[in-house]
Amino acid sequence: MRRRDNYITIYNNLVTEEDEFHLTIEELYLYGLLRKKETLEGFSETSISFLGQTSEVLFASDTQRINKKIKELLLNLKSKGVINITDTDGTVLDVFKPSDFLKVTFILIEGGFAQIPIVNFNRCTTMSDFYIYCAVARWKNSGKGYFNSSYGRWAKILQLTQRHAIDLVNKAVENKIVYKNIGDYLDNESGGQKQQRLNQYSTNPFLKNEKSVQTKIQESNVANEEFHSNRINSEIEIIQLHQVALVFKTYKDDRMKDIYPSVEDYVYYLSLLKKLEGKQPSKTEKQFIEIAEKRIDRLQNNKKFHVDFDKAKIRVKAMSAGKDHMVGKAELYKSIDEMIENTIMEELIGV
Repeated sequence: MRRRDNYITIYNNLVTEEDEFHLTIEELYLYGLLRKKETLEGFSETSISFLGQTSEVLFASDTQRINKKIKELLLNLKSKGVINITDTDGTVLDVFKPSDFLKVTFILIEGGFAQIPIVNFNRCTTMSDFYIYCAVARWKNSGKGYFNSSYGRWAKILQLTQRHAIDLVNKAVENKIVYKNIGDYLDNESGGQKQQRLNQYSTNPFLKNEKSVQTKIQESNVANEEFHSNRINSEIEIIQLHQVALVFKTYKDDRMKDIYPSVEDYVYYLSLLKKLEGKQPSKTEKQFIEIAEKRIDRLQNNKKFHVDFDKAKIRVKAMSAGKDHMVGKAELYKSIDEMIENTIMEELIGV
């Protein structure tokens, strides 16, 4: 399929979980970059060096790593059957250097596609923003044009943990790459918890009459938080606060299986307490702390909770030490691992 001027083609299968053509975040970004450089004849003439030099988003920290990463991703796209790579004579290439000329052609994939405006590709400052935009855009022509999704499904689409997926989706919303309409609560309950409709996502802002009650409440909370708080909290920080609060007050999943907060959730809770030392919490922060402490109190007889909570305390202590002493990121991660390892060893030998 040849590219329409000012648009790039992204097949639905590329962003469909568990599909044979399902791409990773980095693979899809490179595929989009290749599509951006596609001629109206249906192929892209390029090289590894050219791709690395013209990408708005870096694939790695230095030229050597960038070239290595792009080559790896090109071969991944080829092995997944979404592109072909040849030289000027049409000979299929499996081995090539950064400066070698490459002719990339795009394999037709049945199952529908989205036309992504090049201007929107250029607006994405992270690879995950582009991926999330494409995942939402694929549903634009179906029904009302919204993508209805749980965070669990986002995790499968992005091939990440649910916590990481939540962060990236919320950042894309914060950056106005996509727009979210929060699902309203239903009257029925399951496992003592009110059921909630799935969030809706769109590439266009939701109109006032389309916004759910929960979206309007959150927008009001954000506005009140910004007005009344003595600290400056970004919208993404407030949204994250609400999301982690939801984790703490959710006891069972849709299949009535018990679920628990993760180490990262406890890290968030303990980090907030440390941040608020000597300060008055805002209304939203106070509500979050009450929700978290209620759940923590109910988990006191759970052995896994104590293990995870201890890990969280060690991480927060290590992060604080890193901040206080200006430790680099690599050193900080190393210090966290060492502290956890030392703590485990002390428990084993009874120190």
